[in-house]
Amino acid sequence: MRVLIADGLESSGVELLQKHAEVKLYKSIDRDTLLFEIADSDALIVRSATLVDAEVFRAAGRLKVVGRAGVGVNNIDVAEATSRGILVLNVPNCNTNAAAEHTIALMLALVRHIPDAWYALKAGEWNRSRFMGCELRGKTLGIVGLGRIGSEVAKKAQAFSMRVLGYDPYVHPAASPPGVELVELGRLFGECDIITVHTPLTEHTKALIGKEQIQMMKDGVILINCARGGIIDEQALAEALDSGKVGGAALDVFASEPPFPCELLSKKNIIATPHLGASTREAQEQNAISVARQVLSALAGEPVEGAVNMPSLDPEQLVTIKPLLPLADALGRFAGGASRQSFRSVEIGFHGECTENAKKVLWARCLAGVLAHVTEVNPVNAAEVARRRGIEVATRHMEEGPFKMSISLEGRESMRYFEMGLSSDGRVRVFRIDDYPVDFPVEGHLLVVPHRDKPGIIGRVGTQMGRESINIAGMQVGRLQKGGVAVMLMQVDEQVPRRLLEEIRNVEGIVDAHYISL
Repeated sequence: MRVLIADGLESSGVELLQKHAEVKLYKSIDRDTLLFEIADSDALIVRSATLVDAEVFRAAGRLKVVGRAGVGVNNIDVAEATSRGILVLNVPNCNTNAAAEHTIALMLALVRHIPDAWYALKAGEWNRSRFMGCELRGKTLGIVGLGRIGSEVAKKAQAFSMRVLGYDPYVHPAASPPGVELVELGRLFGECDIITVHTPLTEHTKALIGKEQIQMMKDGVILINCARGGIIDEQALAEALDSGKVGGAALDVFASEPPFPCELLSKKNIIATPHLGASTREAQEQNAISVARQVLSALAGEPVEGAVNMPSLDPEQLVTIKPLLPLADALGRFAGGASRQSFRSVEIGFHGECTENAKKVLWARCLAGVLAHVTEVNPVNAAEVARRRGIEVATRHMEEGPFKMSISLEGRESMRYFEMGLSSDGRVRVFRIDDYPVDFPVEGHLLVVPHRDKPGIIGRVGTQMGRESINIAGMQVGRLQKGGVAVMLMQVDEQVPRRLLEEIRNVEGIVDAHYISL
C-alpha cells in the first residue's frame, strides 16, 4: 500500500502509517506533482491547502481513500469521490476543544482590547482609559450552528455567566445543549450582544450573515467567525464596522486565504488570526494519529468513525459492528453469485436488534456484494451504481429474534431469497435459500445446486468432482418434500472451473449450478 501525504503531517501519524504502508510525504505539494504522485497511491491525506477535484480523481489509478486531517472537506469533491467508490473521511472530534478555546480567546481579546493595548504599550503609551473594555458576564451570546464546536463554545461561555441562545435547523429542541435556548435566527440576531458562527460553508450558509441580517442586530453587536470564511459577507461587515452598527469583529477565517489585499484588516475594532482555530500541539497530534488510524482501517476494508460519504460510527458502534461485516459481505456475494439473472429490485432485511447507522453500513456492504457480480463496485458507491442501473433498493427491519440478515432479489424470471446469520463461534451460516431451510457454513469455495430430489444425482456430482481431483469438504441438502426440487450445498477445497460447472448443469435432473468464491 502507498499513502501520499500532500500537506504535511505530525511525525506521530507518519510513523504509524510507515509501520503498515509506503509513505510519500510532502509538506506542500504543487499541482503537477500531485497529479503525478496520485497515479499509484492507494490513499491521500490532505489538510486545507490541497484541492482534490475531479482532475485529481481522474489521475488516480488505484486511490481508495482520501483523508482530511481536519474537520471540513470543502477542498475535496466528495460527489466525484463517491461516484468513483473512493471513501472520504475526516477527523471531526480532534479540533473541537482547540477551536472552541480560540473562539473564546478572540472574544476576550476583542472586548478587552488586548491587541491594541499591547501595541500601544510597546510604543511607549500608557493610556488606561483608552482601552476601557466590557465583561462577558451577563451578556447574551448567539451561537449559529450547534455541532461539536458550537456546543463546546456554549459550555465554555456559560462558565463566564453568559446567557446563550442557539440556532441550528438540524437540532431538535429536546436535543439542545444544556443551558442553551434554541431560537429562530431572527430572534438570535435581534437579542444577542455577541454572535459567533460555527457552521460548515455550504450553499445555504454562504453569506448567511450579510447586510440585511446585520441590520436586524443590536447596535454595537460583536461578530466572531472561527468556522469558515464566506459565512459572514466581508463587504457587508466592512461597511457595518465603518458605520458603527457592528462594534467589533474577530475573524480566524476569510473567504479567500491568504486574504491579501483585504479591506477588513484596515478597519478599526477588528482583530484577526491566520486560520489558527485548530493550531494547537494537542489538536494536531490527535489529528495526525486519528487520520492515520482511519486511513489504515479504510484500506483494510473496515468502517471508520469519520467517514463523510459513508455512514460514520462512534467507537462503541465500531466494536459492535465488526463481527457483522463478514455476514453482510457474504450475504451479498452469495446472493449475487447464486442468481444467474439480472434483477430490478433488491430488498435487504434486518432481523433483531441493530442501530440505524450500523444498518446503513451493513446495507451498503451487502448491496456492494450483490452488484460485484455485474460491475466494479464497493460500499461507497453501491447505492449510486444501483441507481444508475435502474435497480430499486429497499430495506426492511423486524425487531424480534436473534440478529440475522436477509436479501430478496426480484428479476424478470423469478424472485430469490437468502437468509444468513452467525453461529455461536462467529462463523457465517446460510439458513434459508428461497423456500428451503438449510444450515451450512458460508466460506471458501461453494457450489449451490438446485436439483430434482431423486436417487443418483448427488453421487454423479460427487463423481465429477472426484474426476477433477476437487475434494468435497462438506455437503448438505435442503428440501421441502420427497421427490420435489431440492437444493444441494457443497463446500469444496478448490476453485470449480467453468467447464466443470457447465458439465454439472447438463446432468439430467440438475436444475442449475452456481459456483461462489468467498
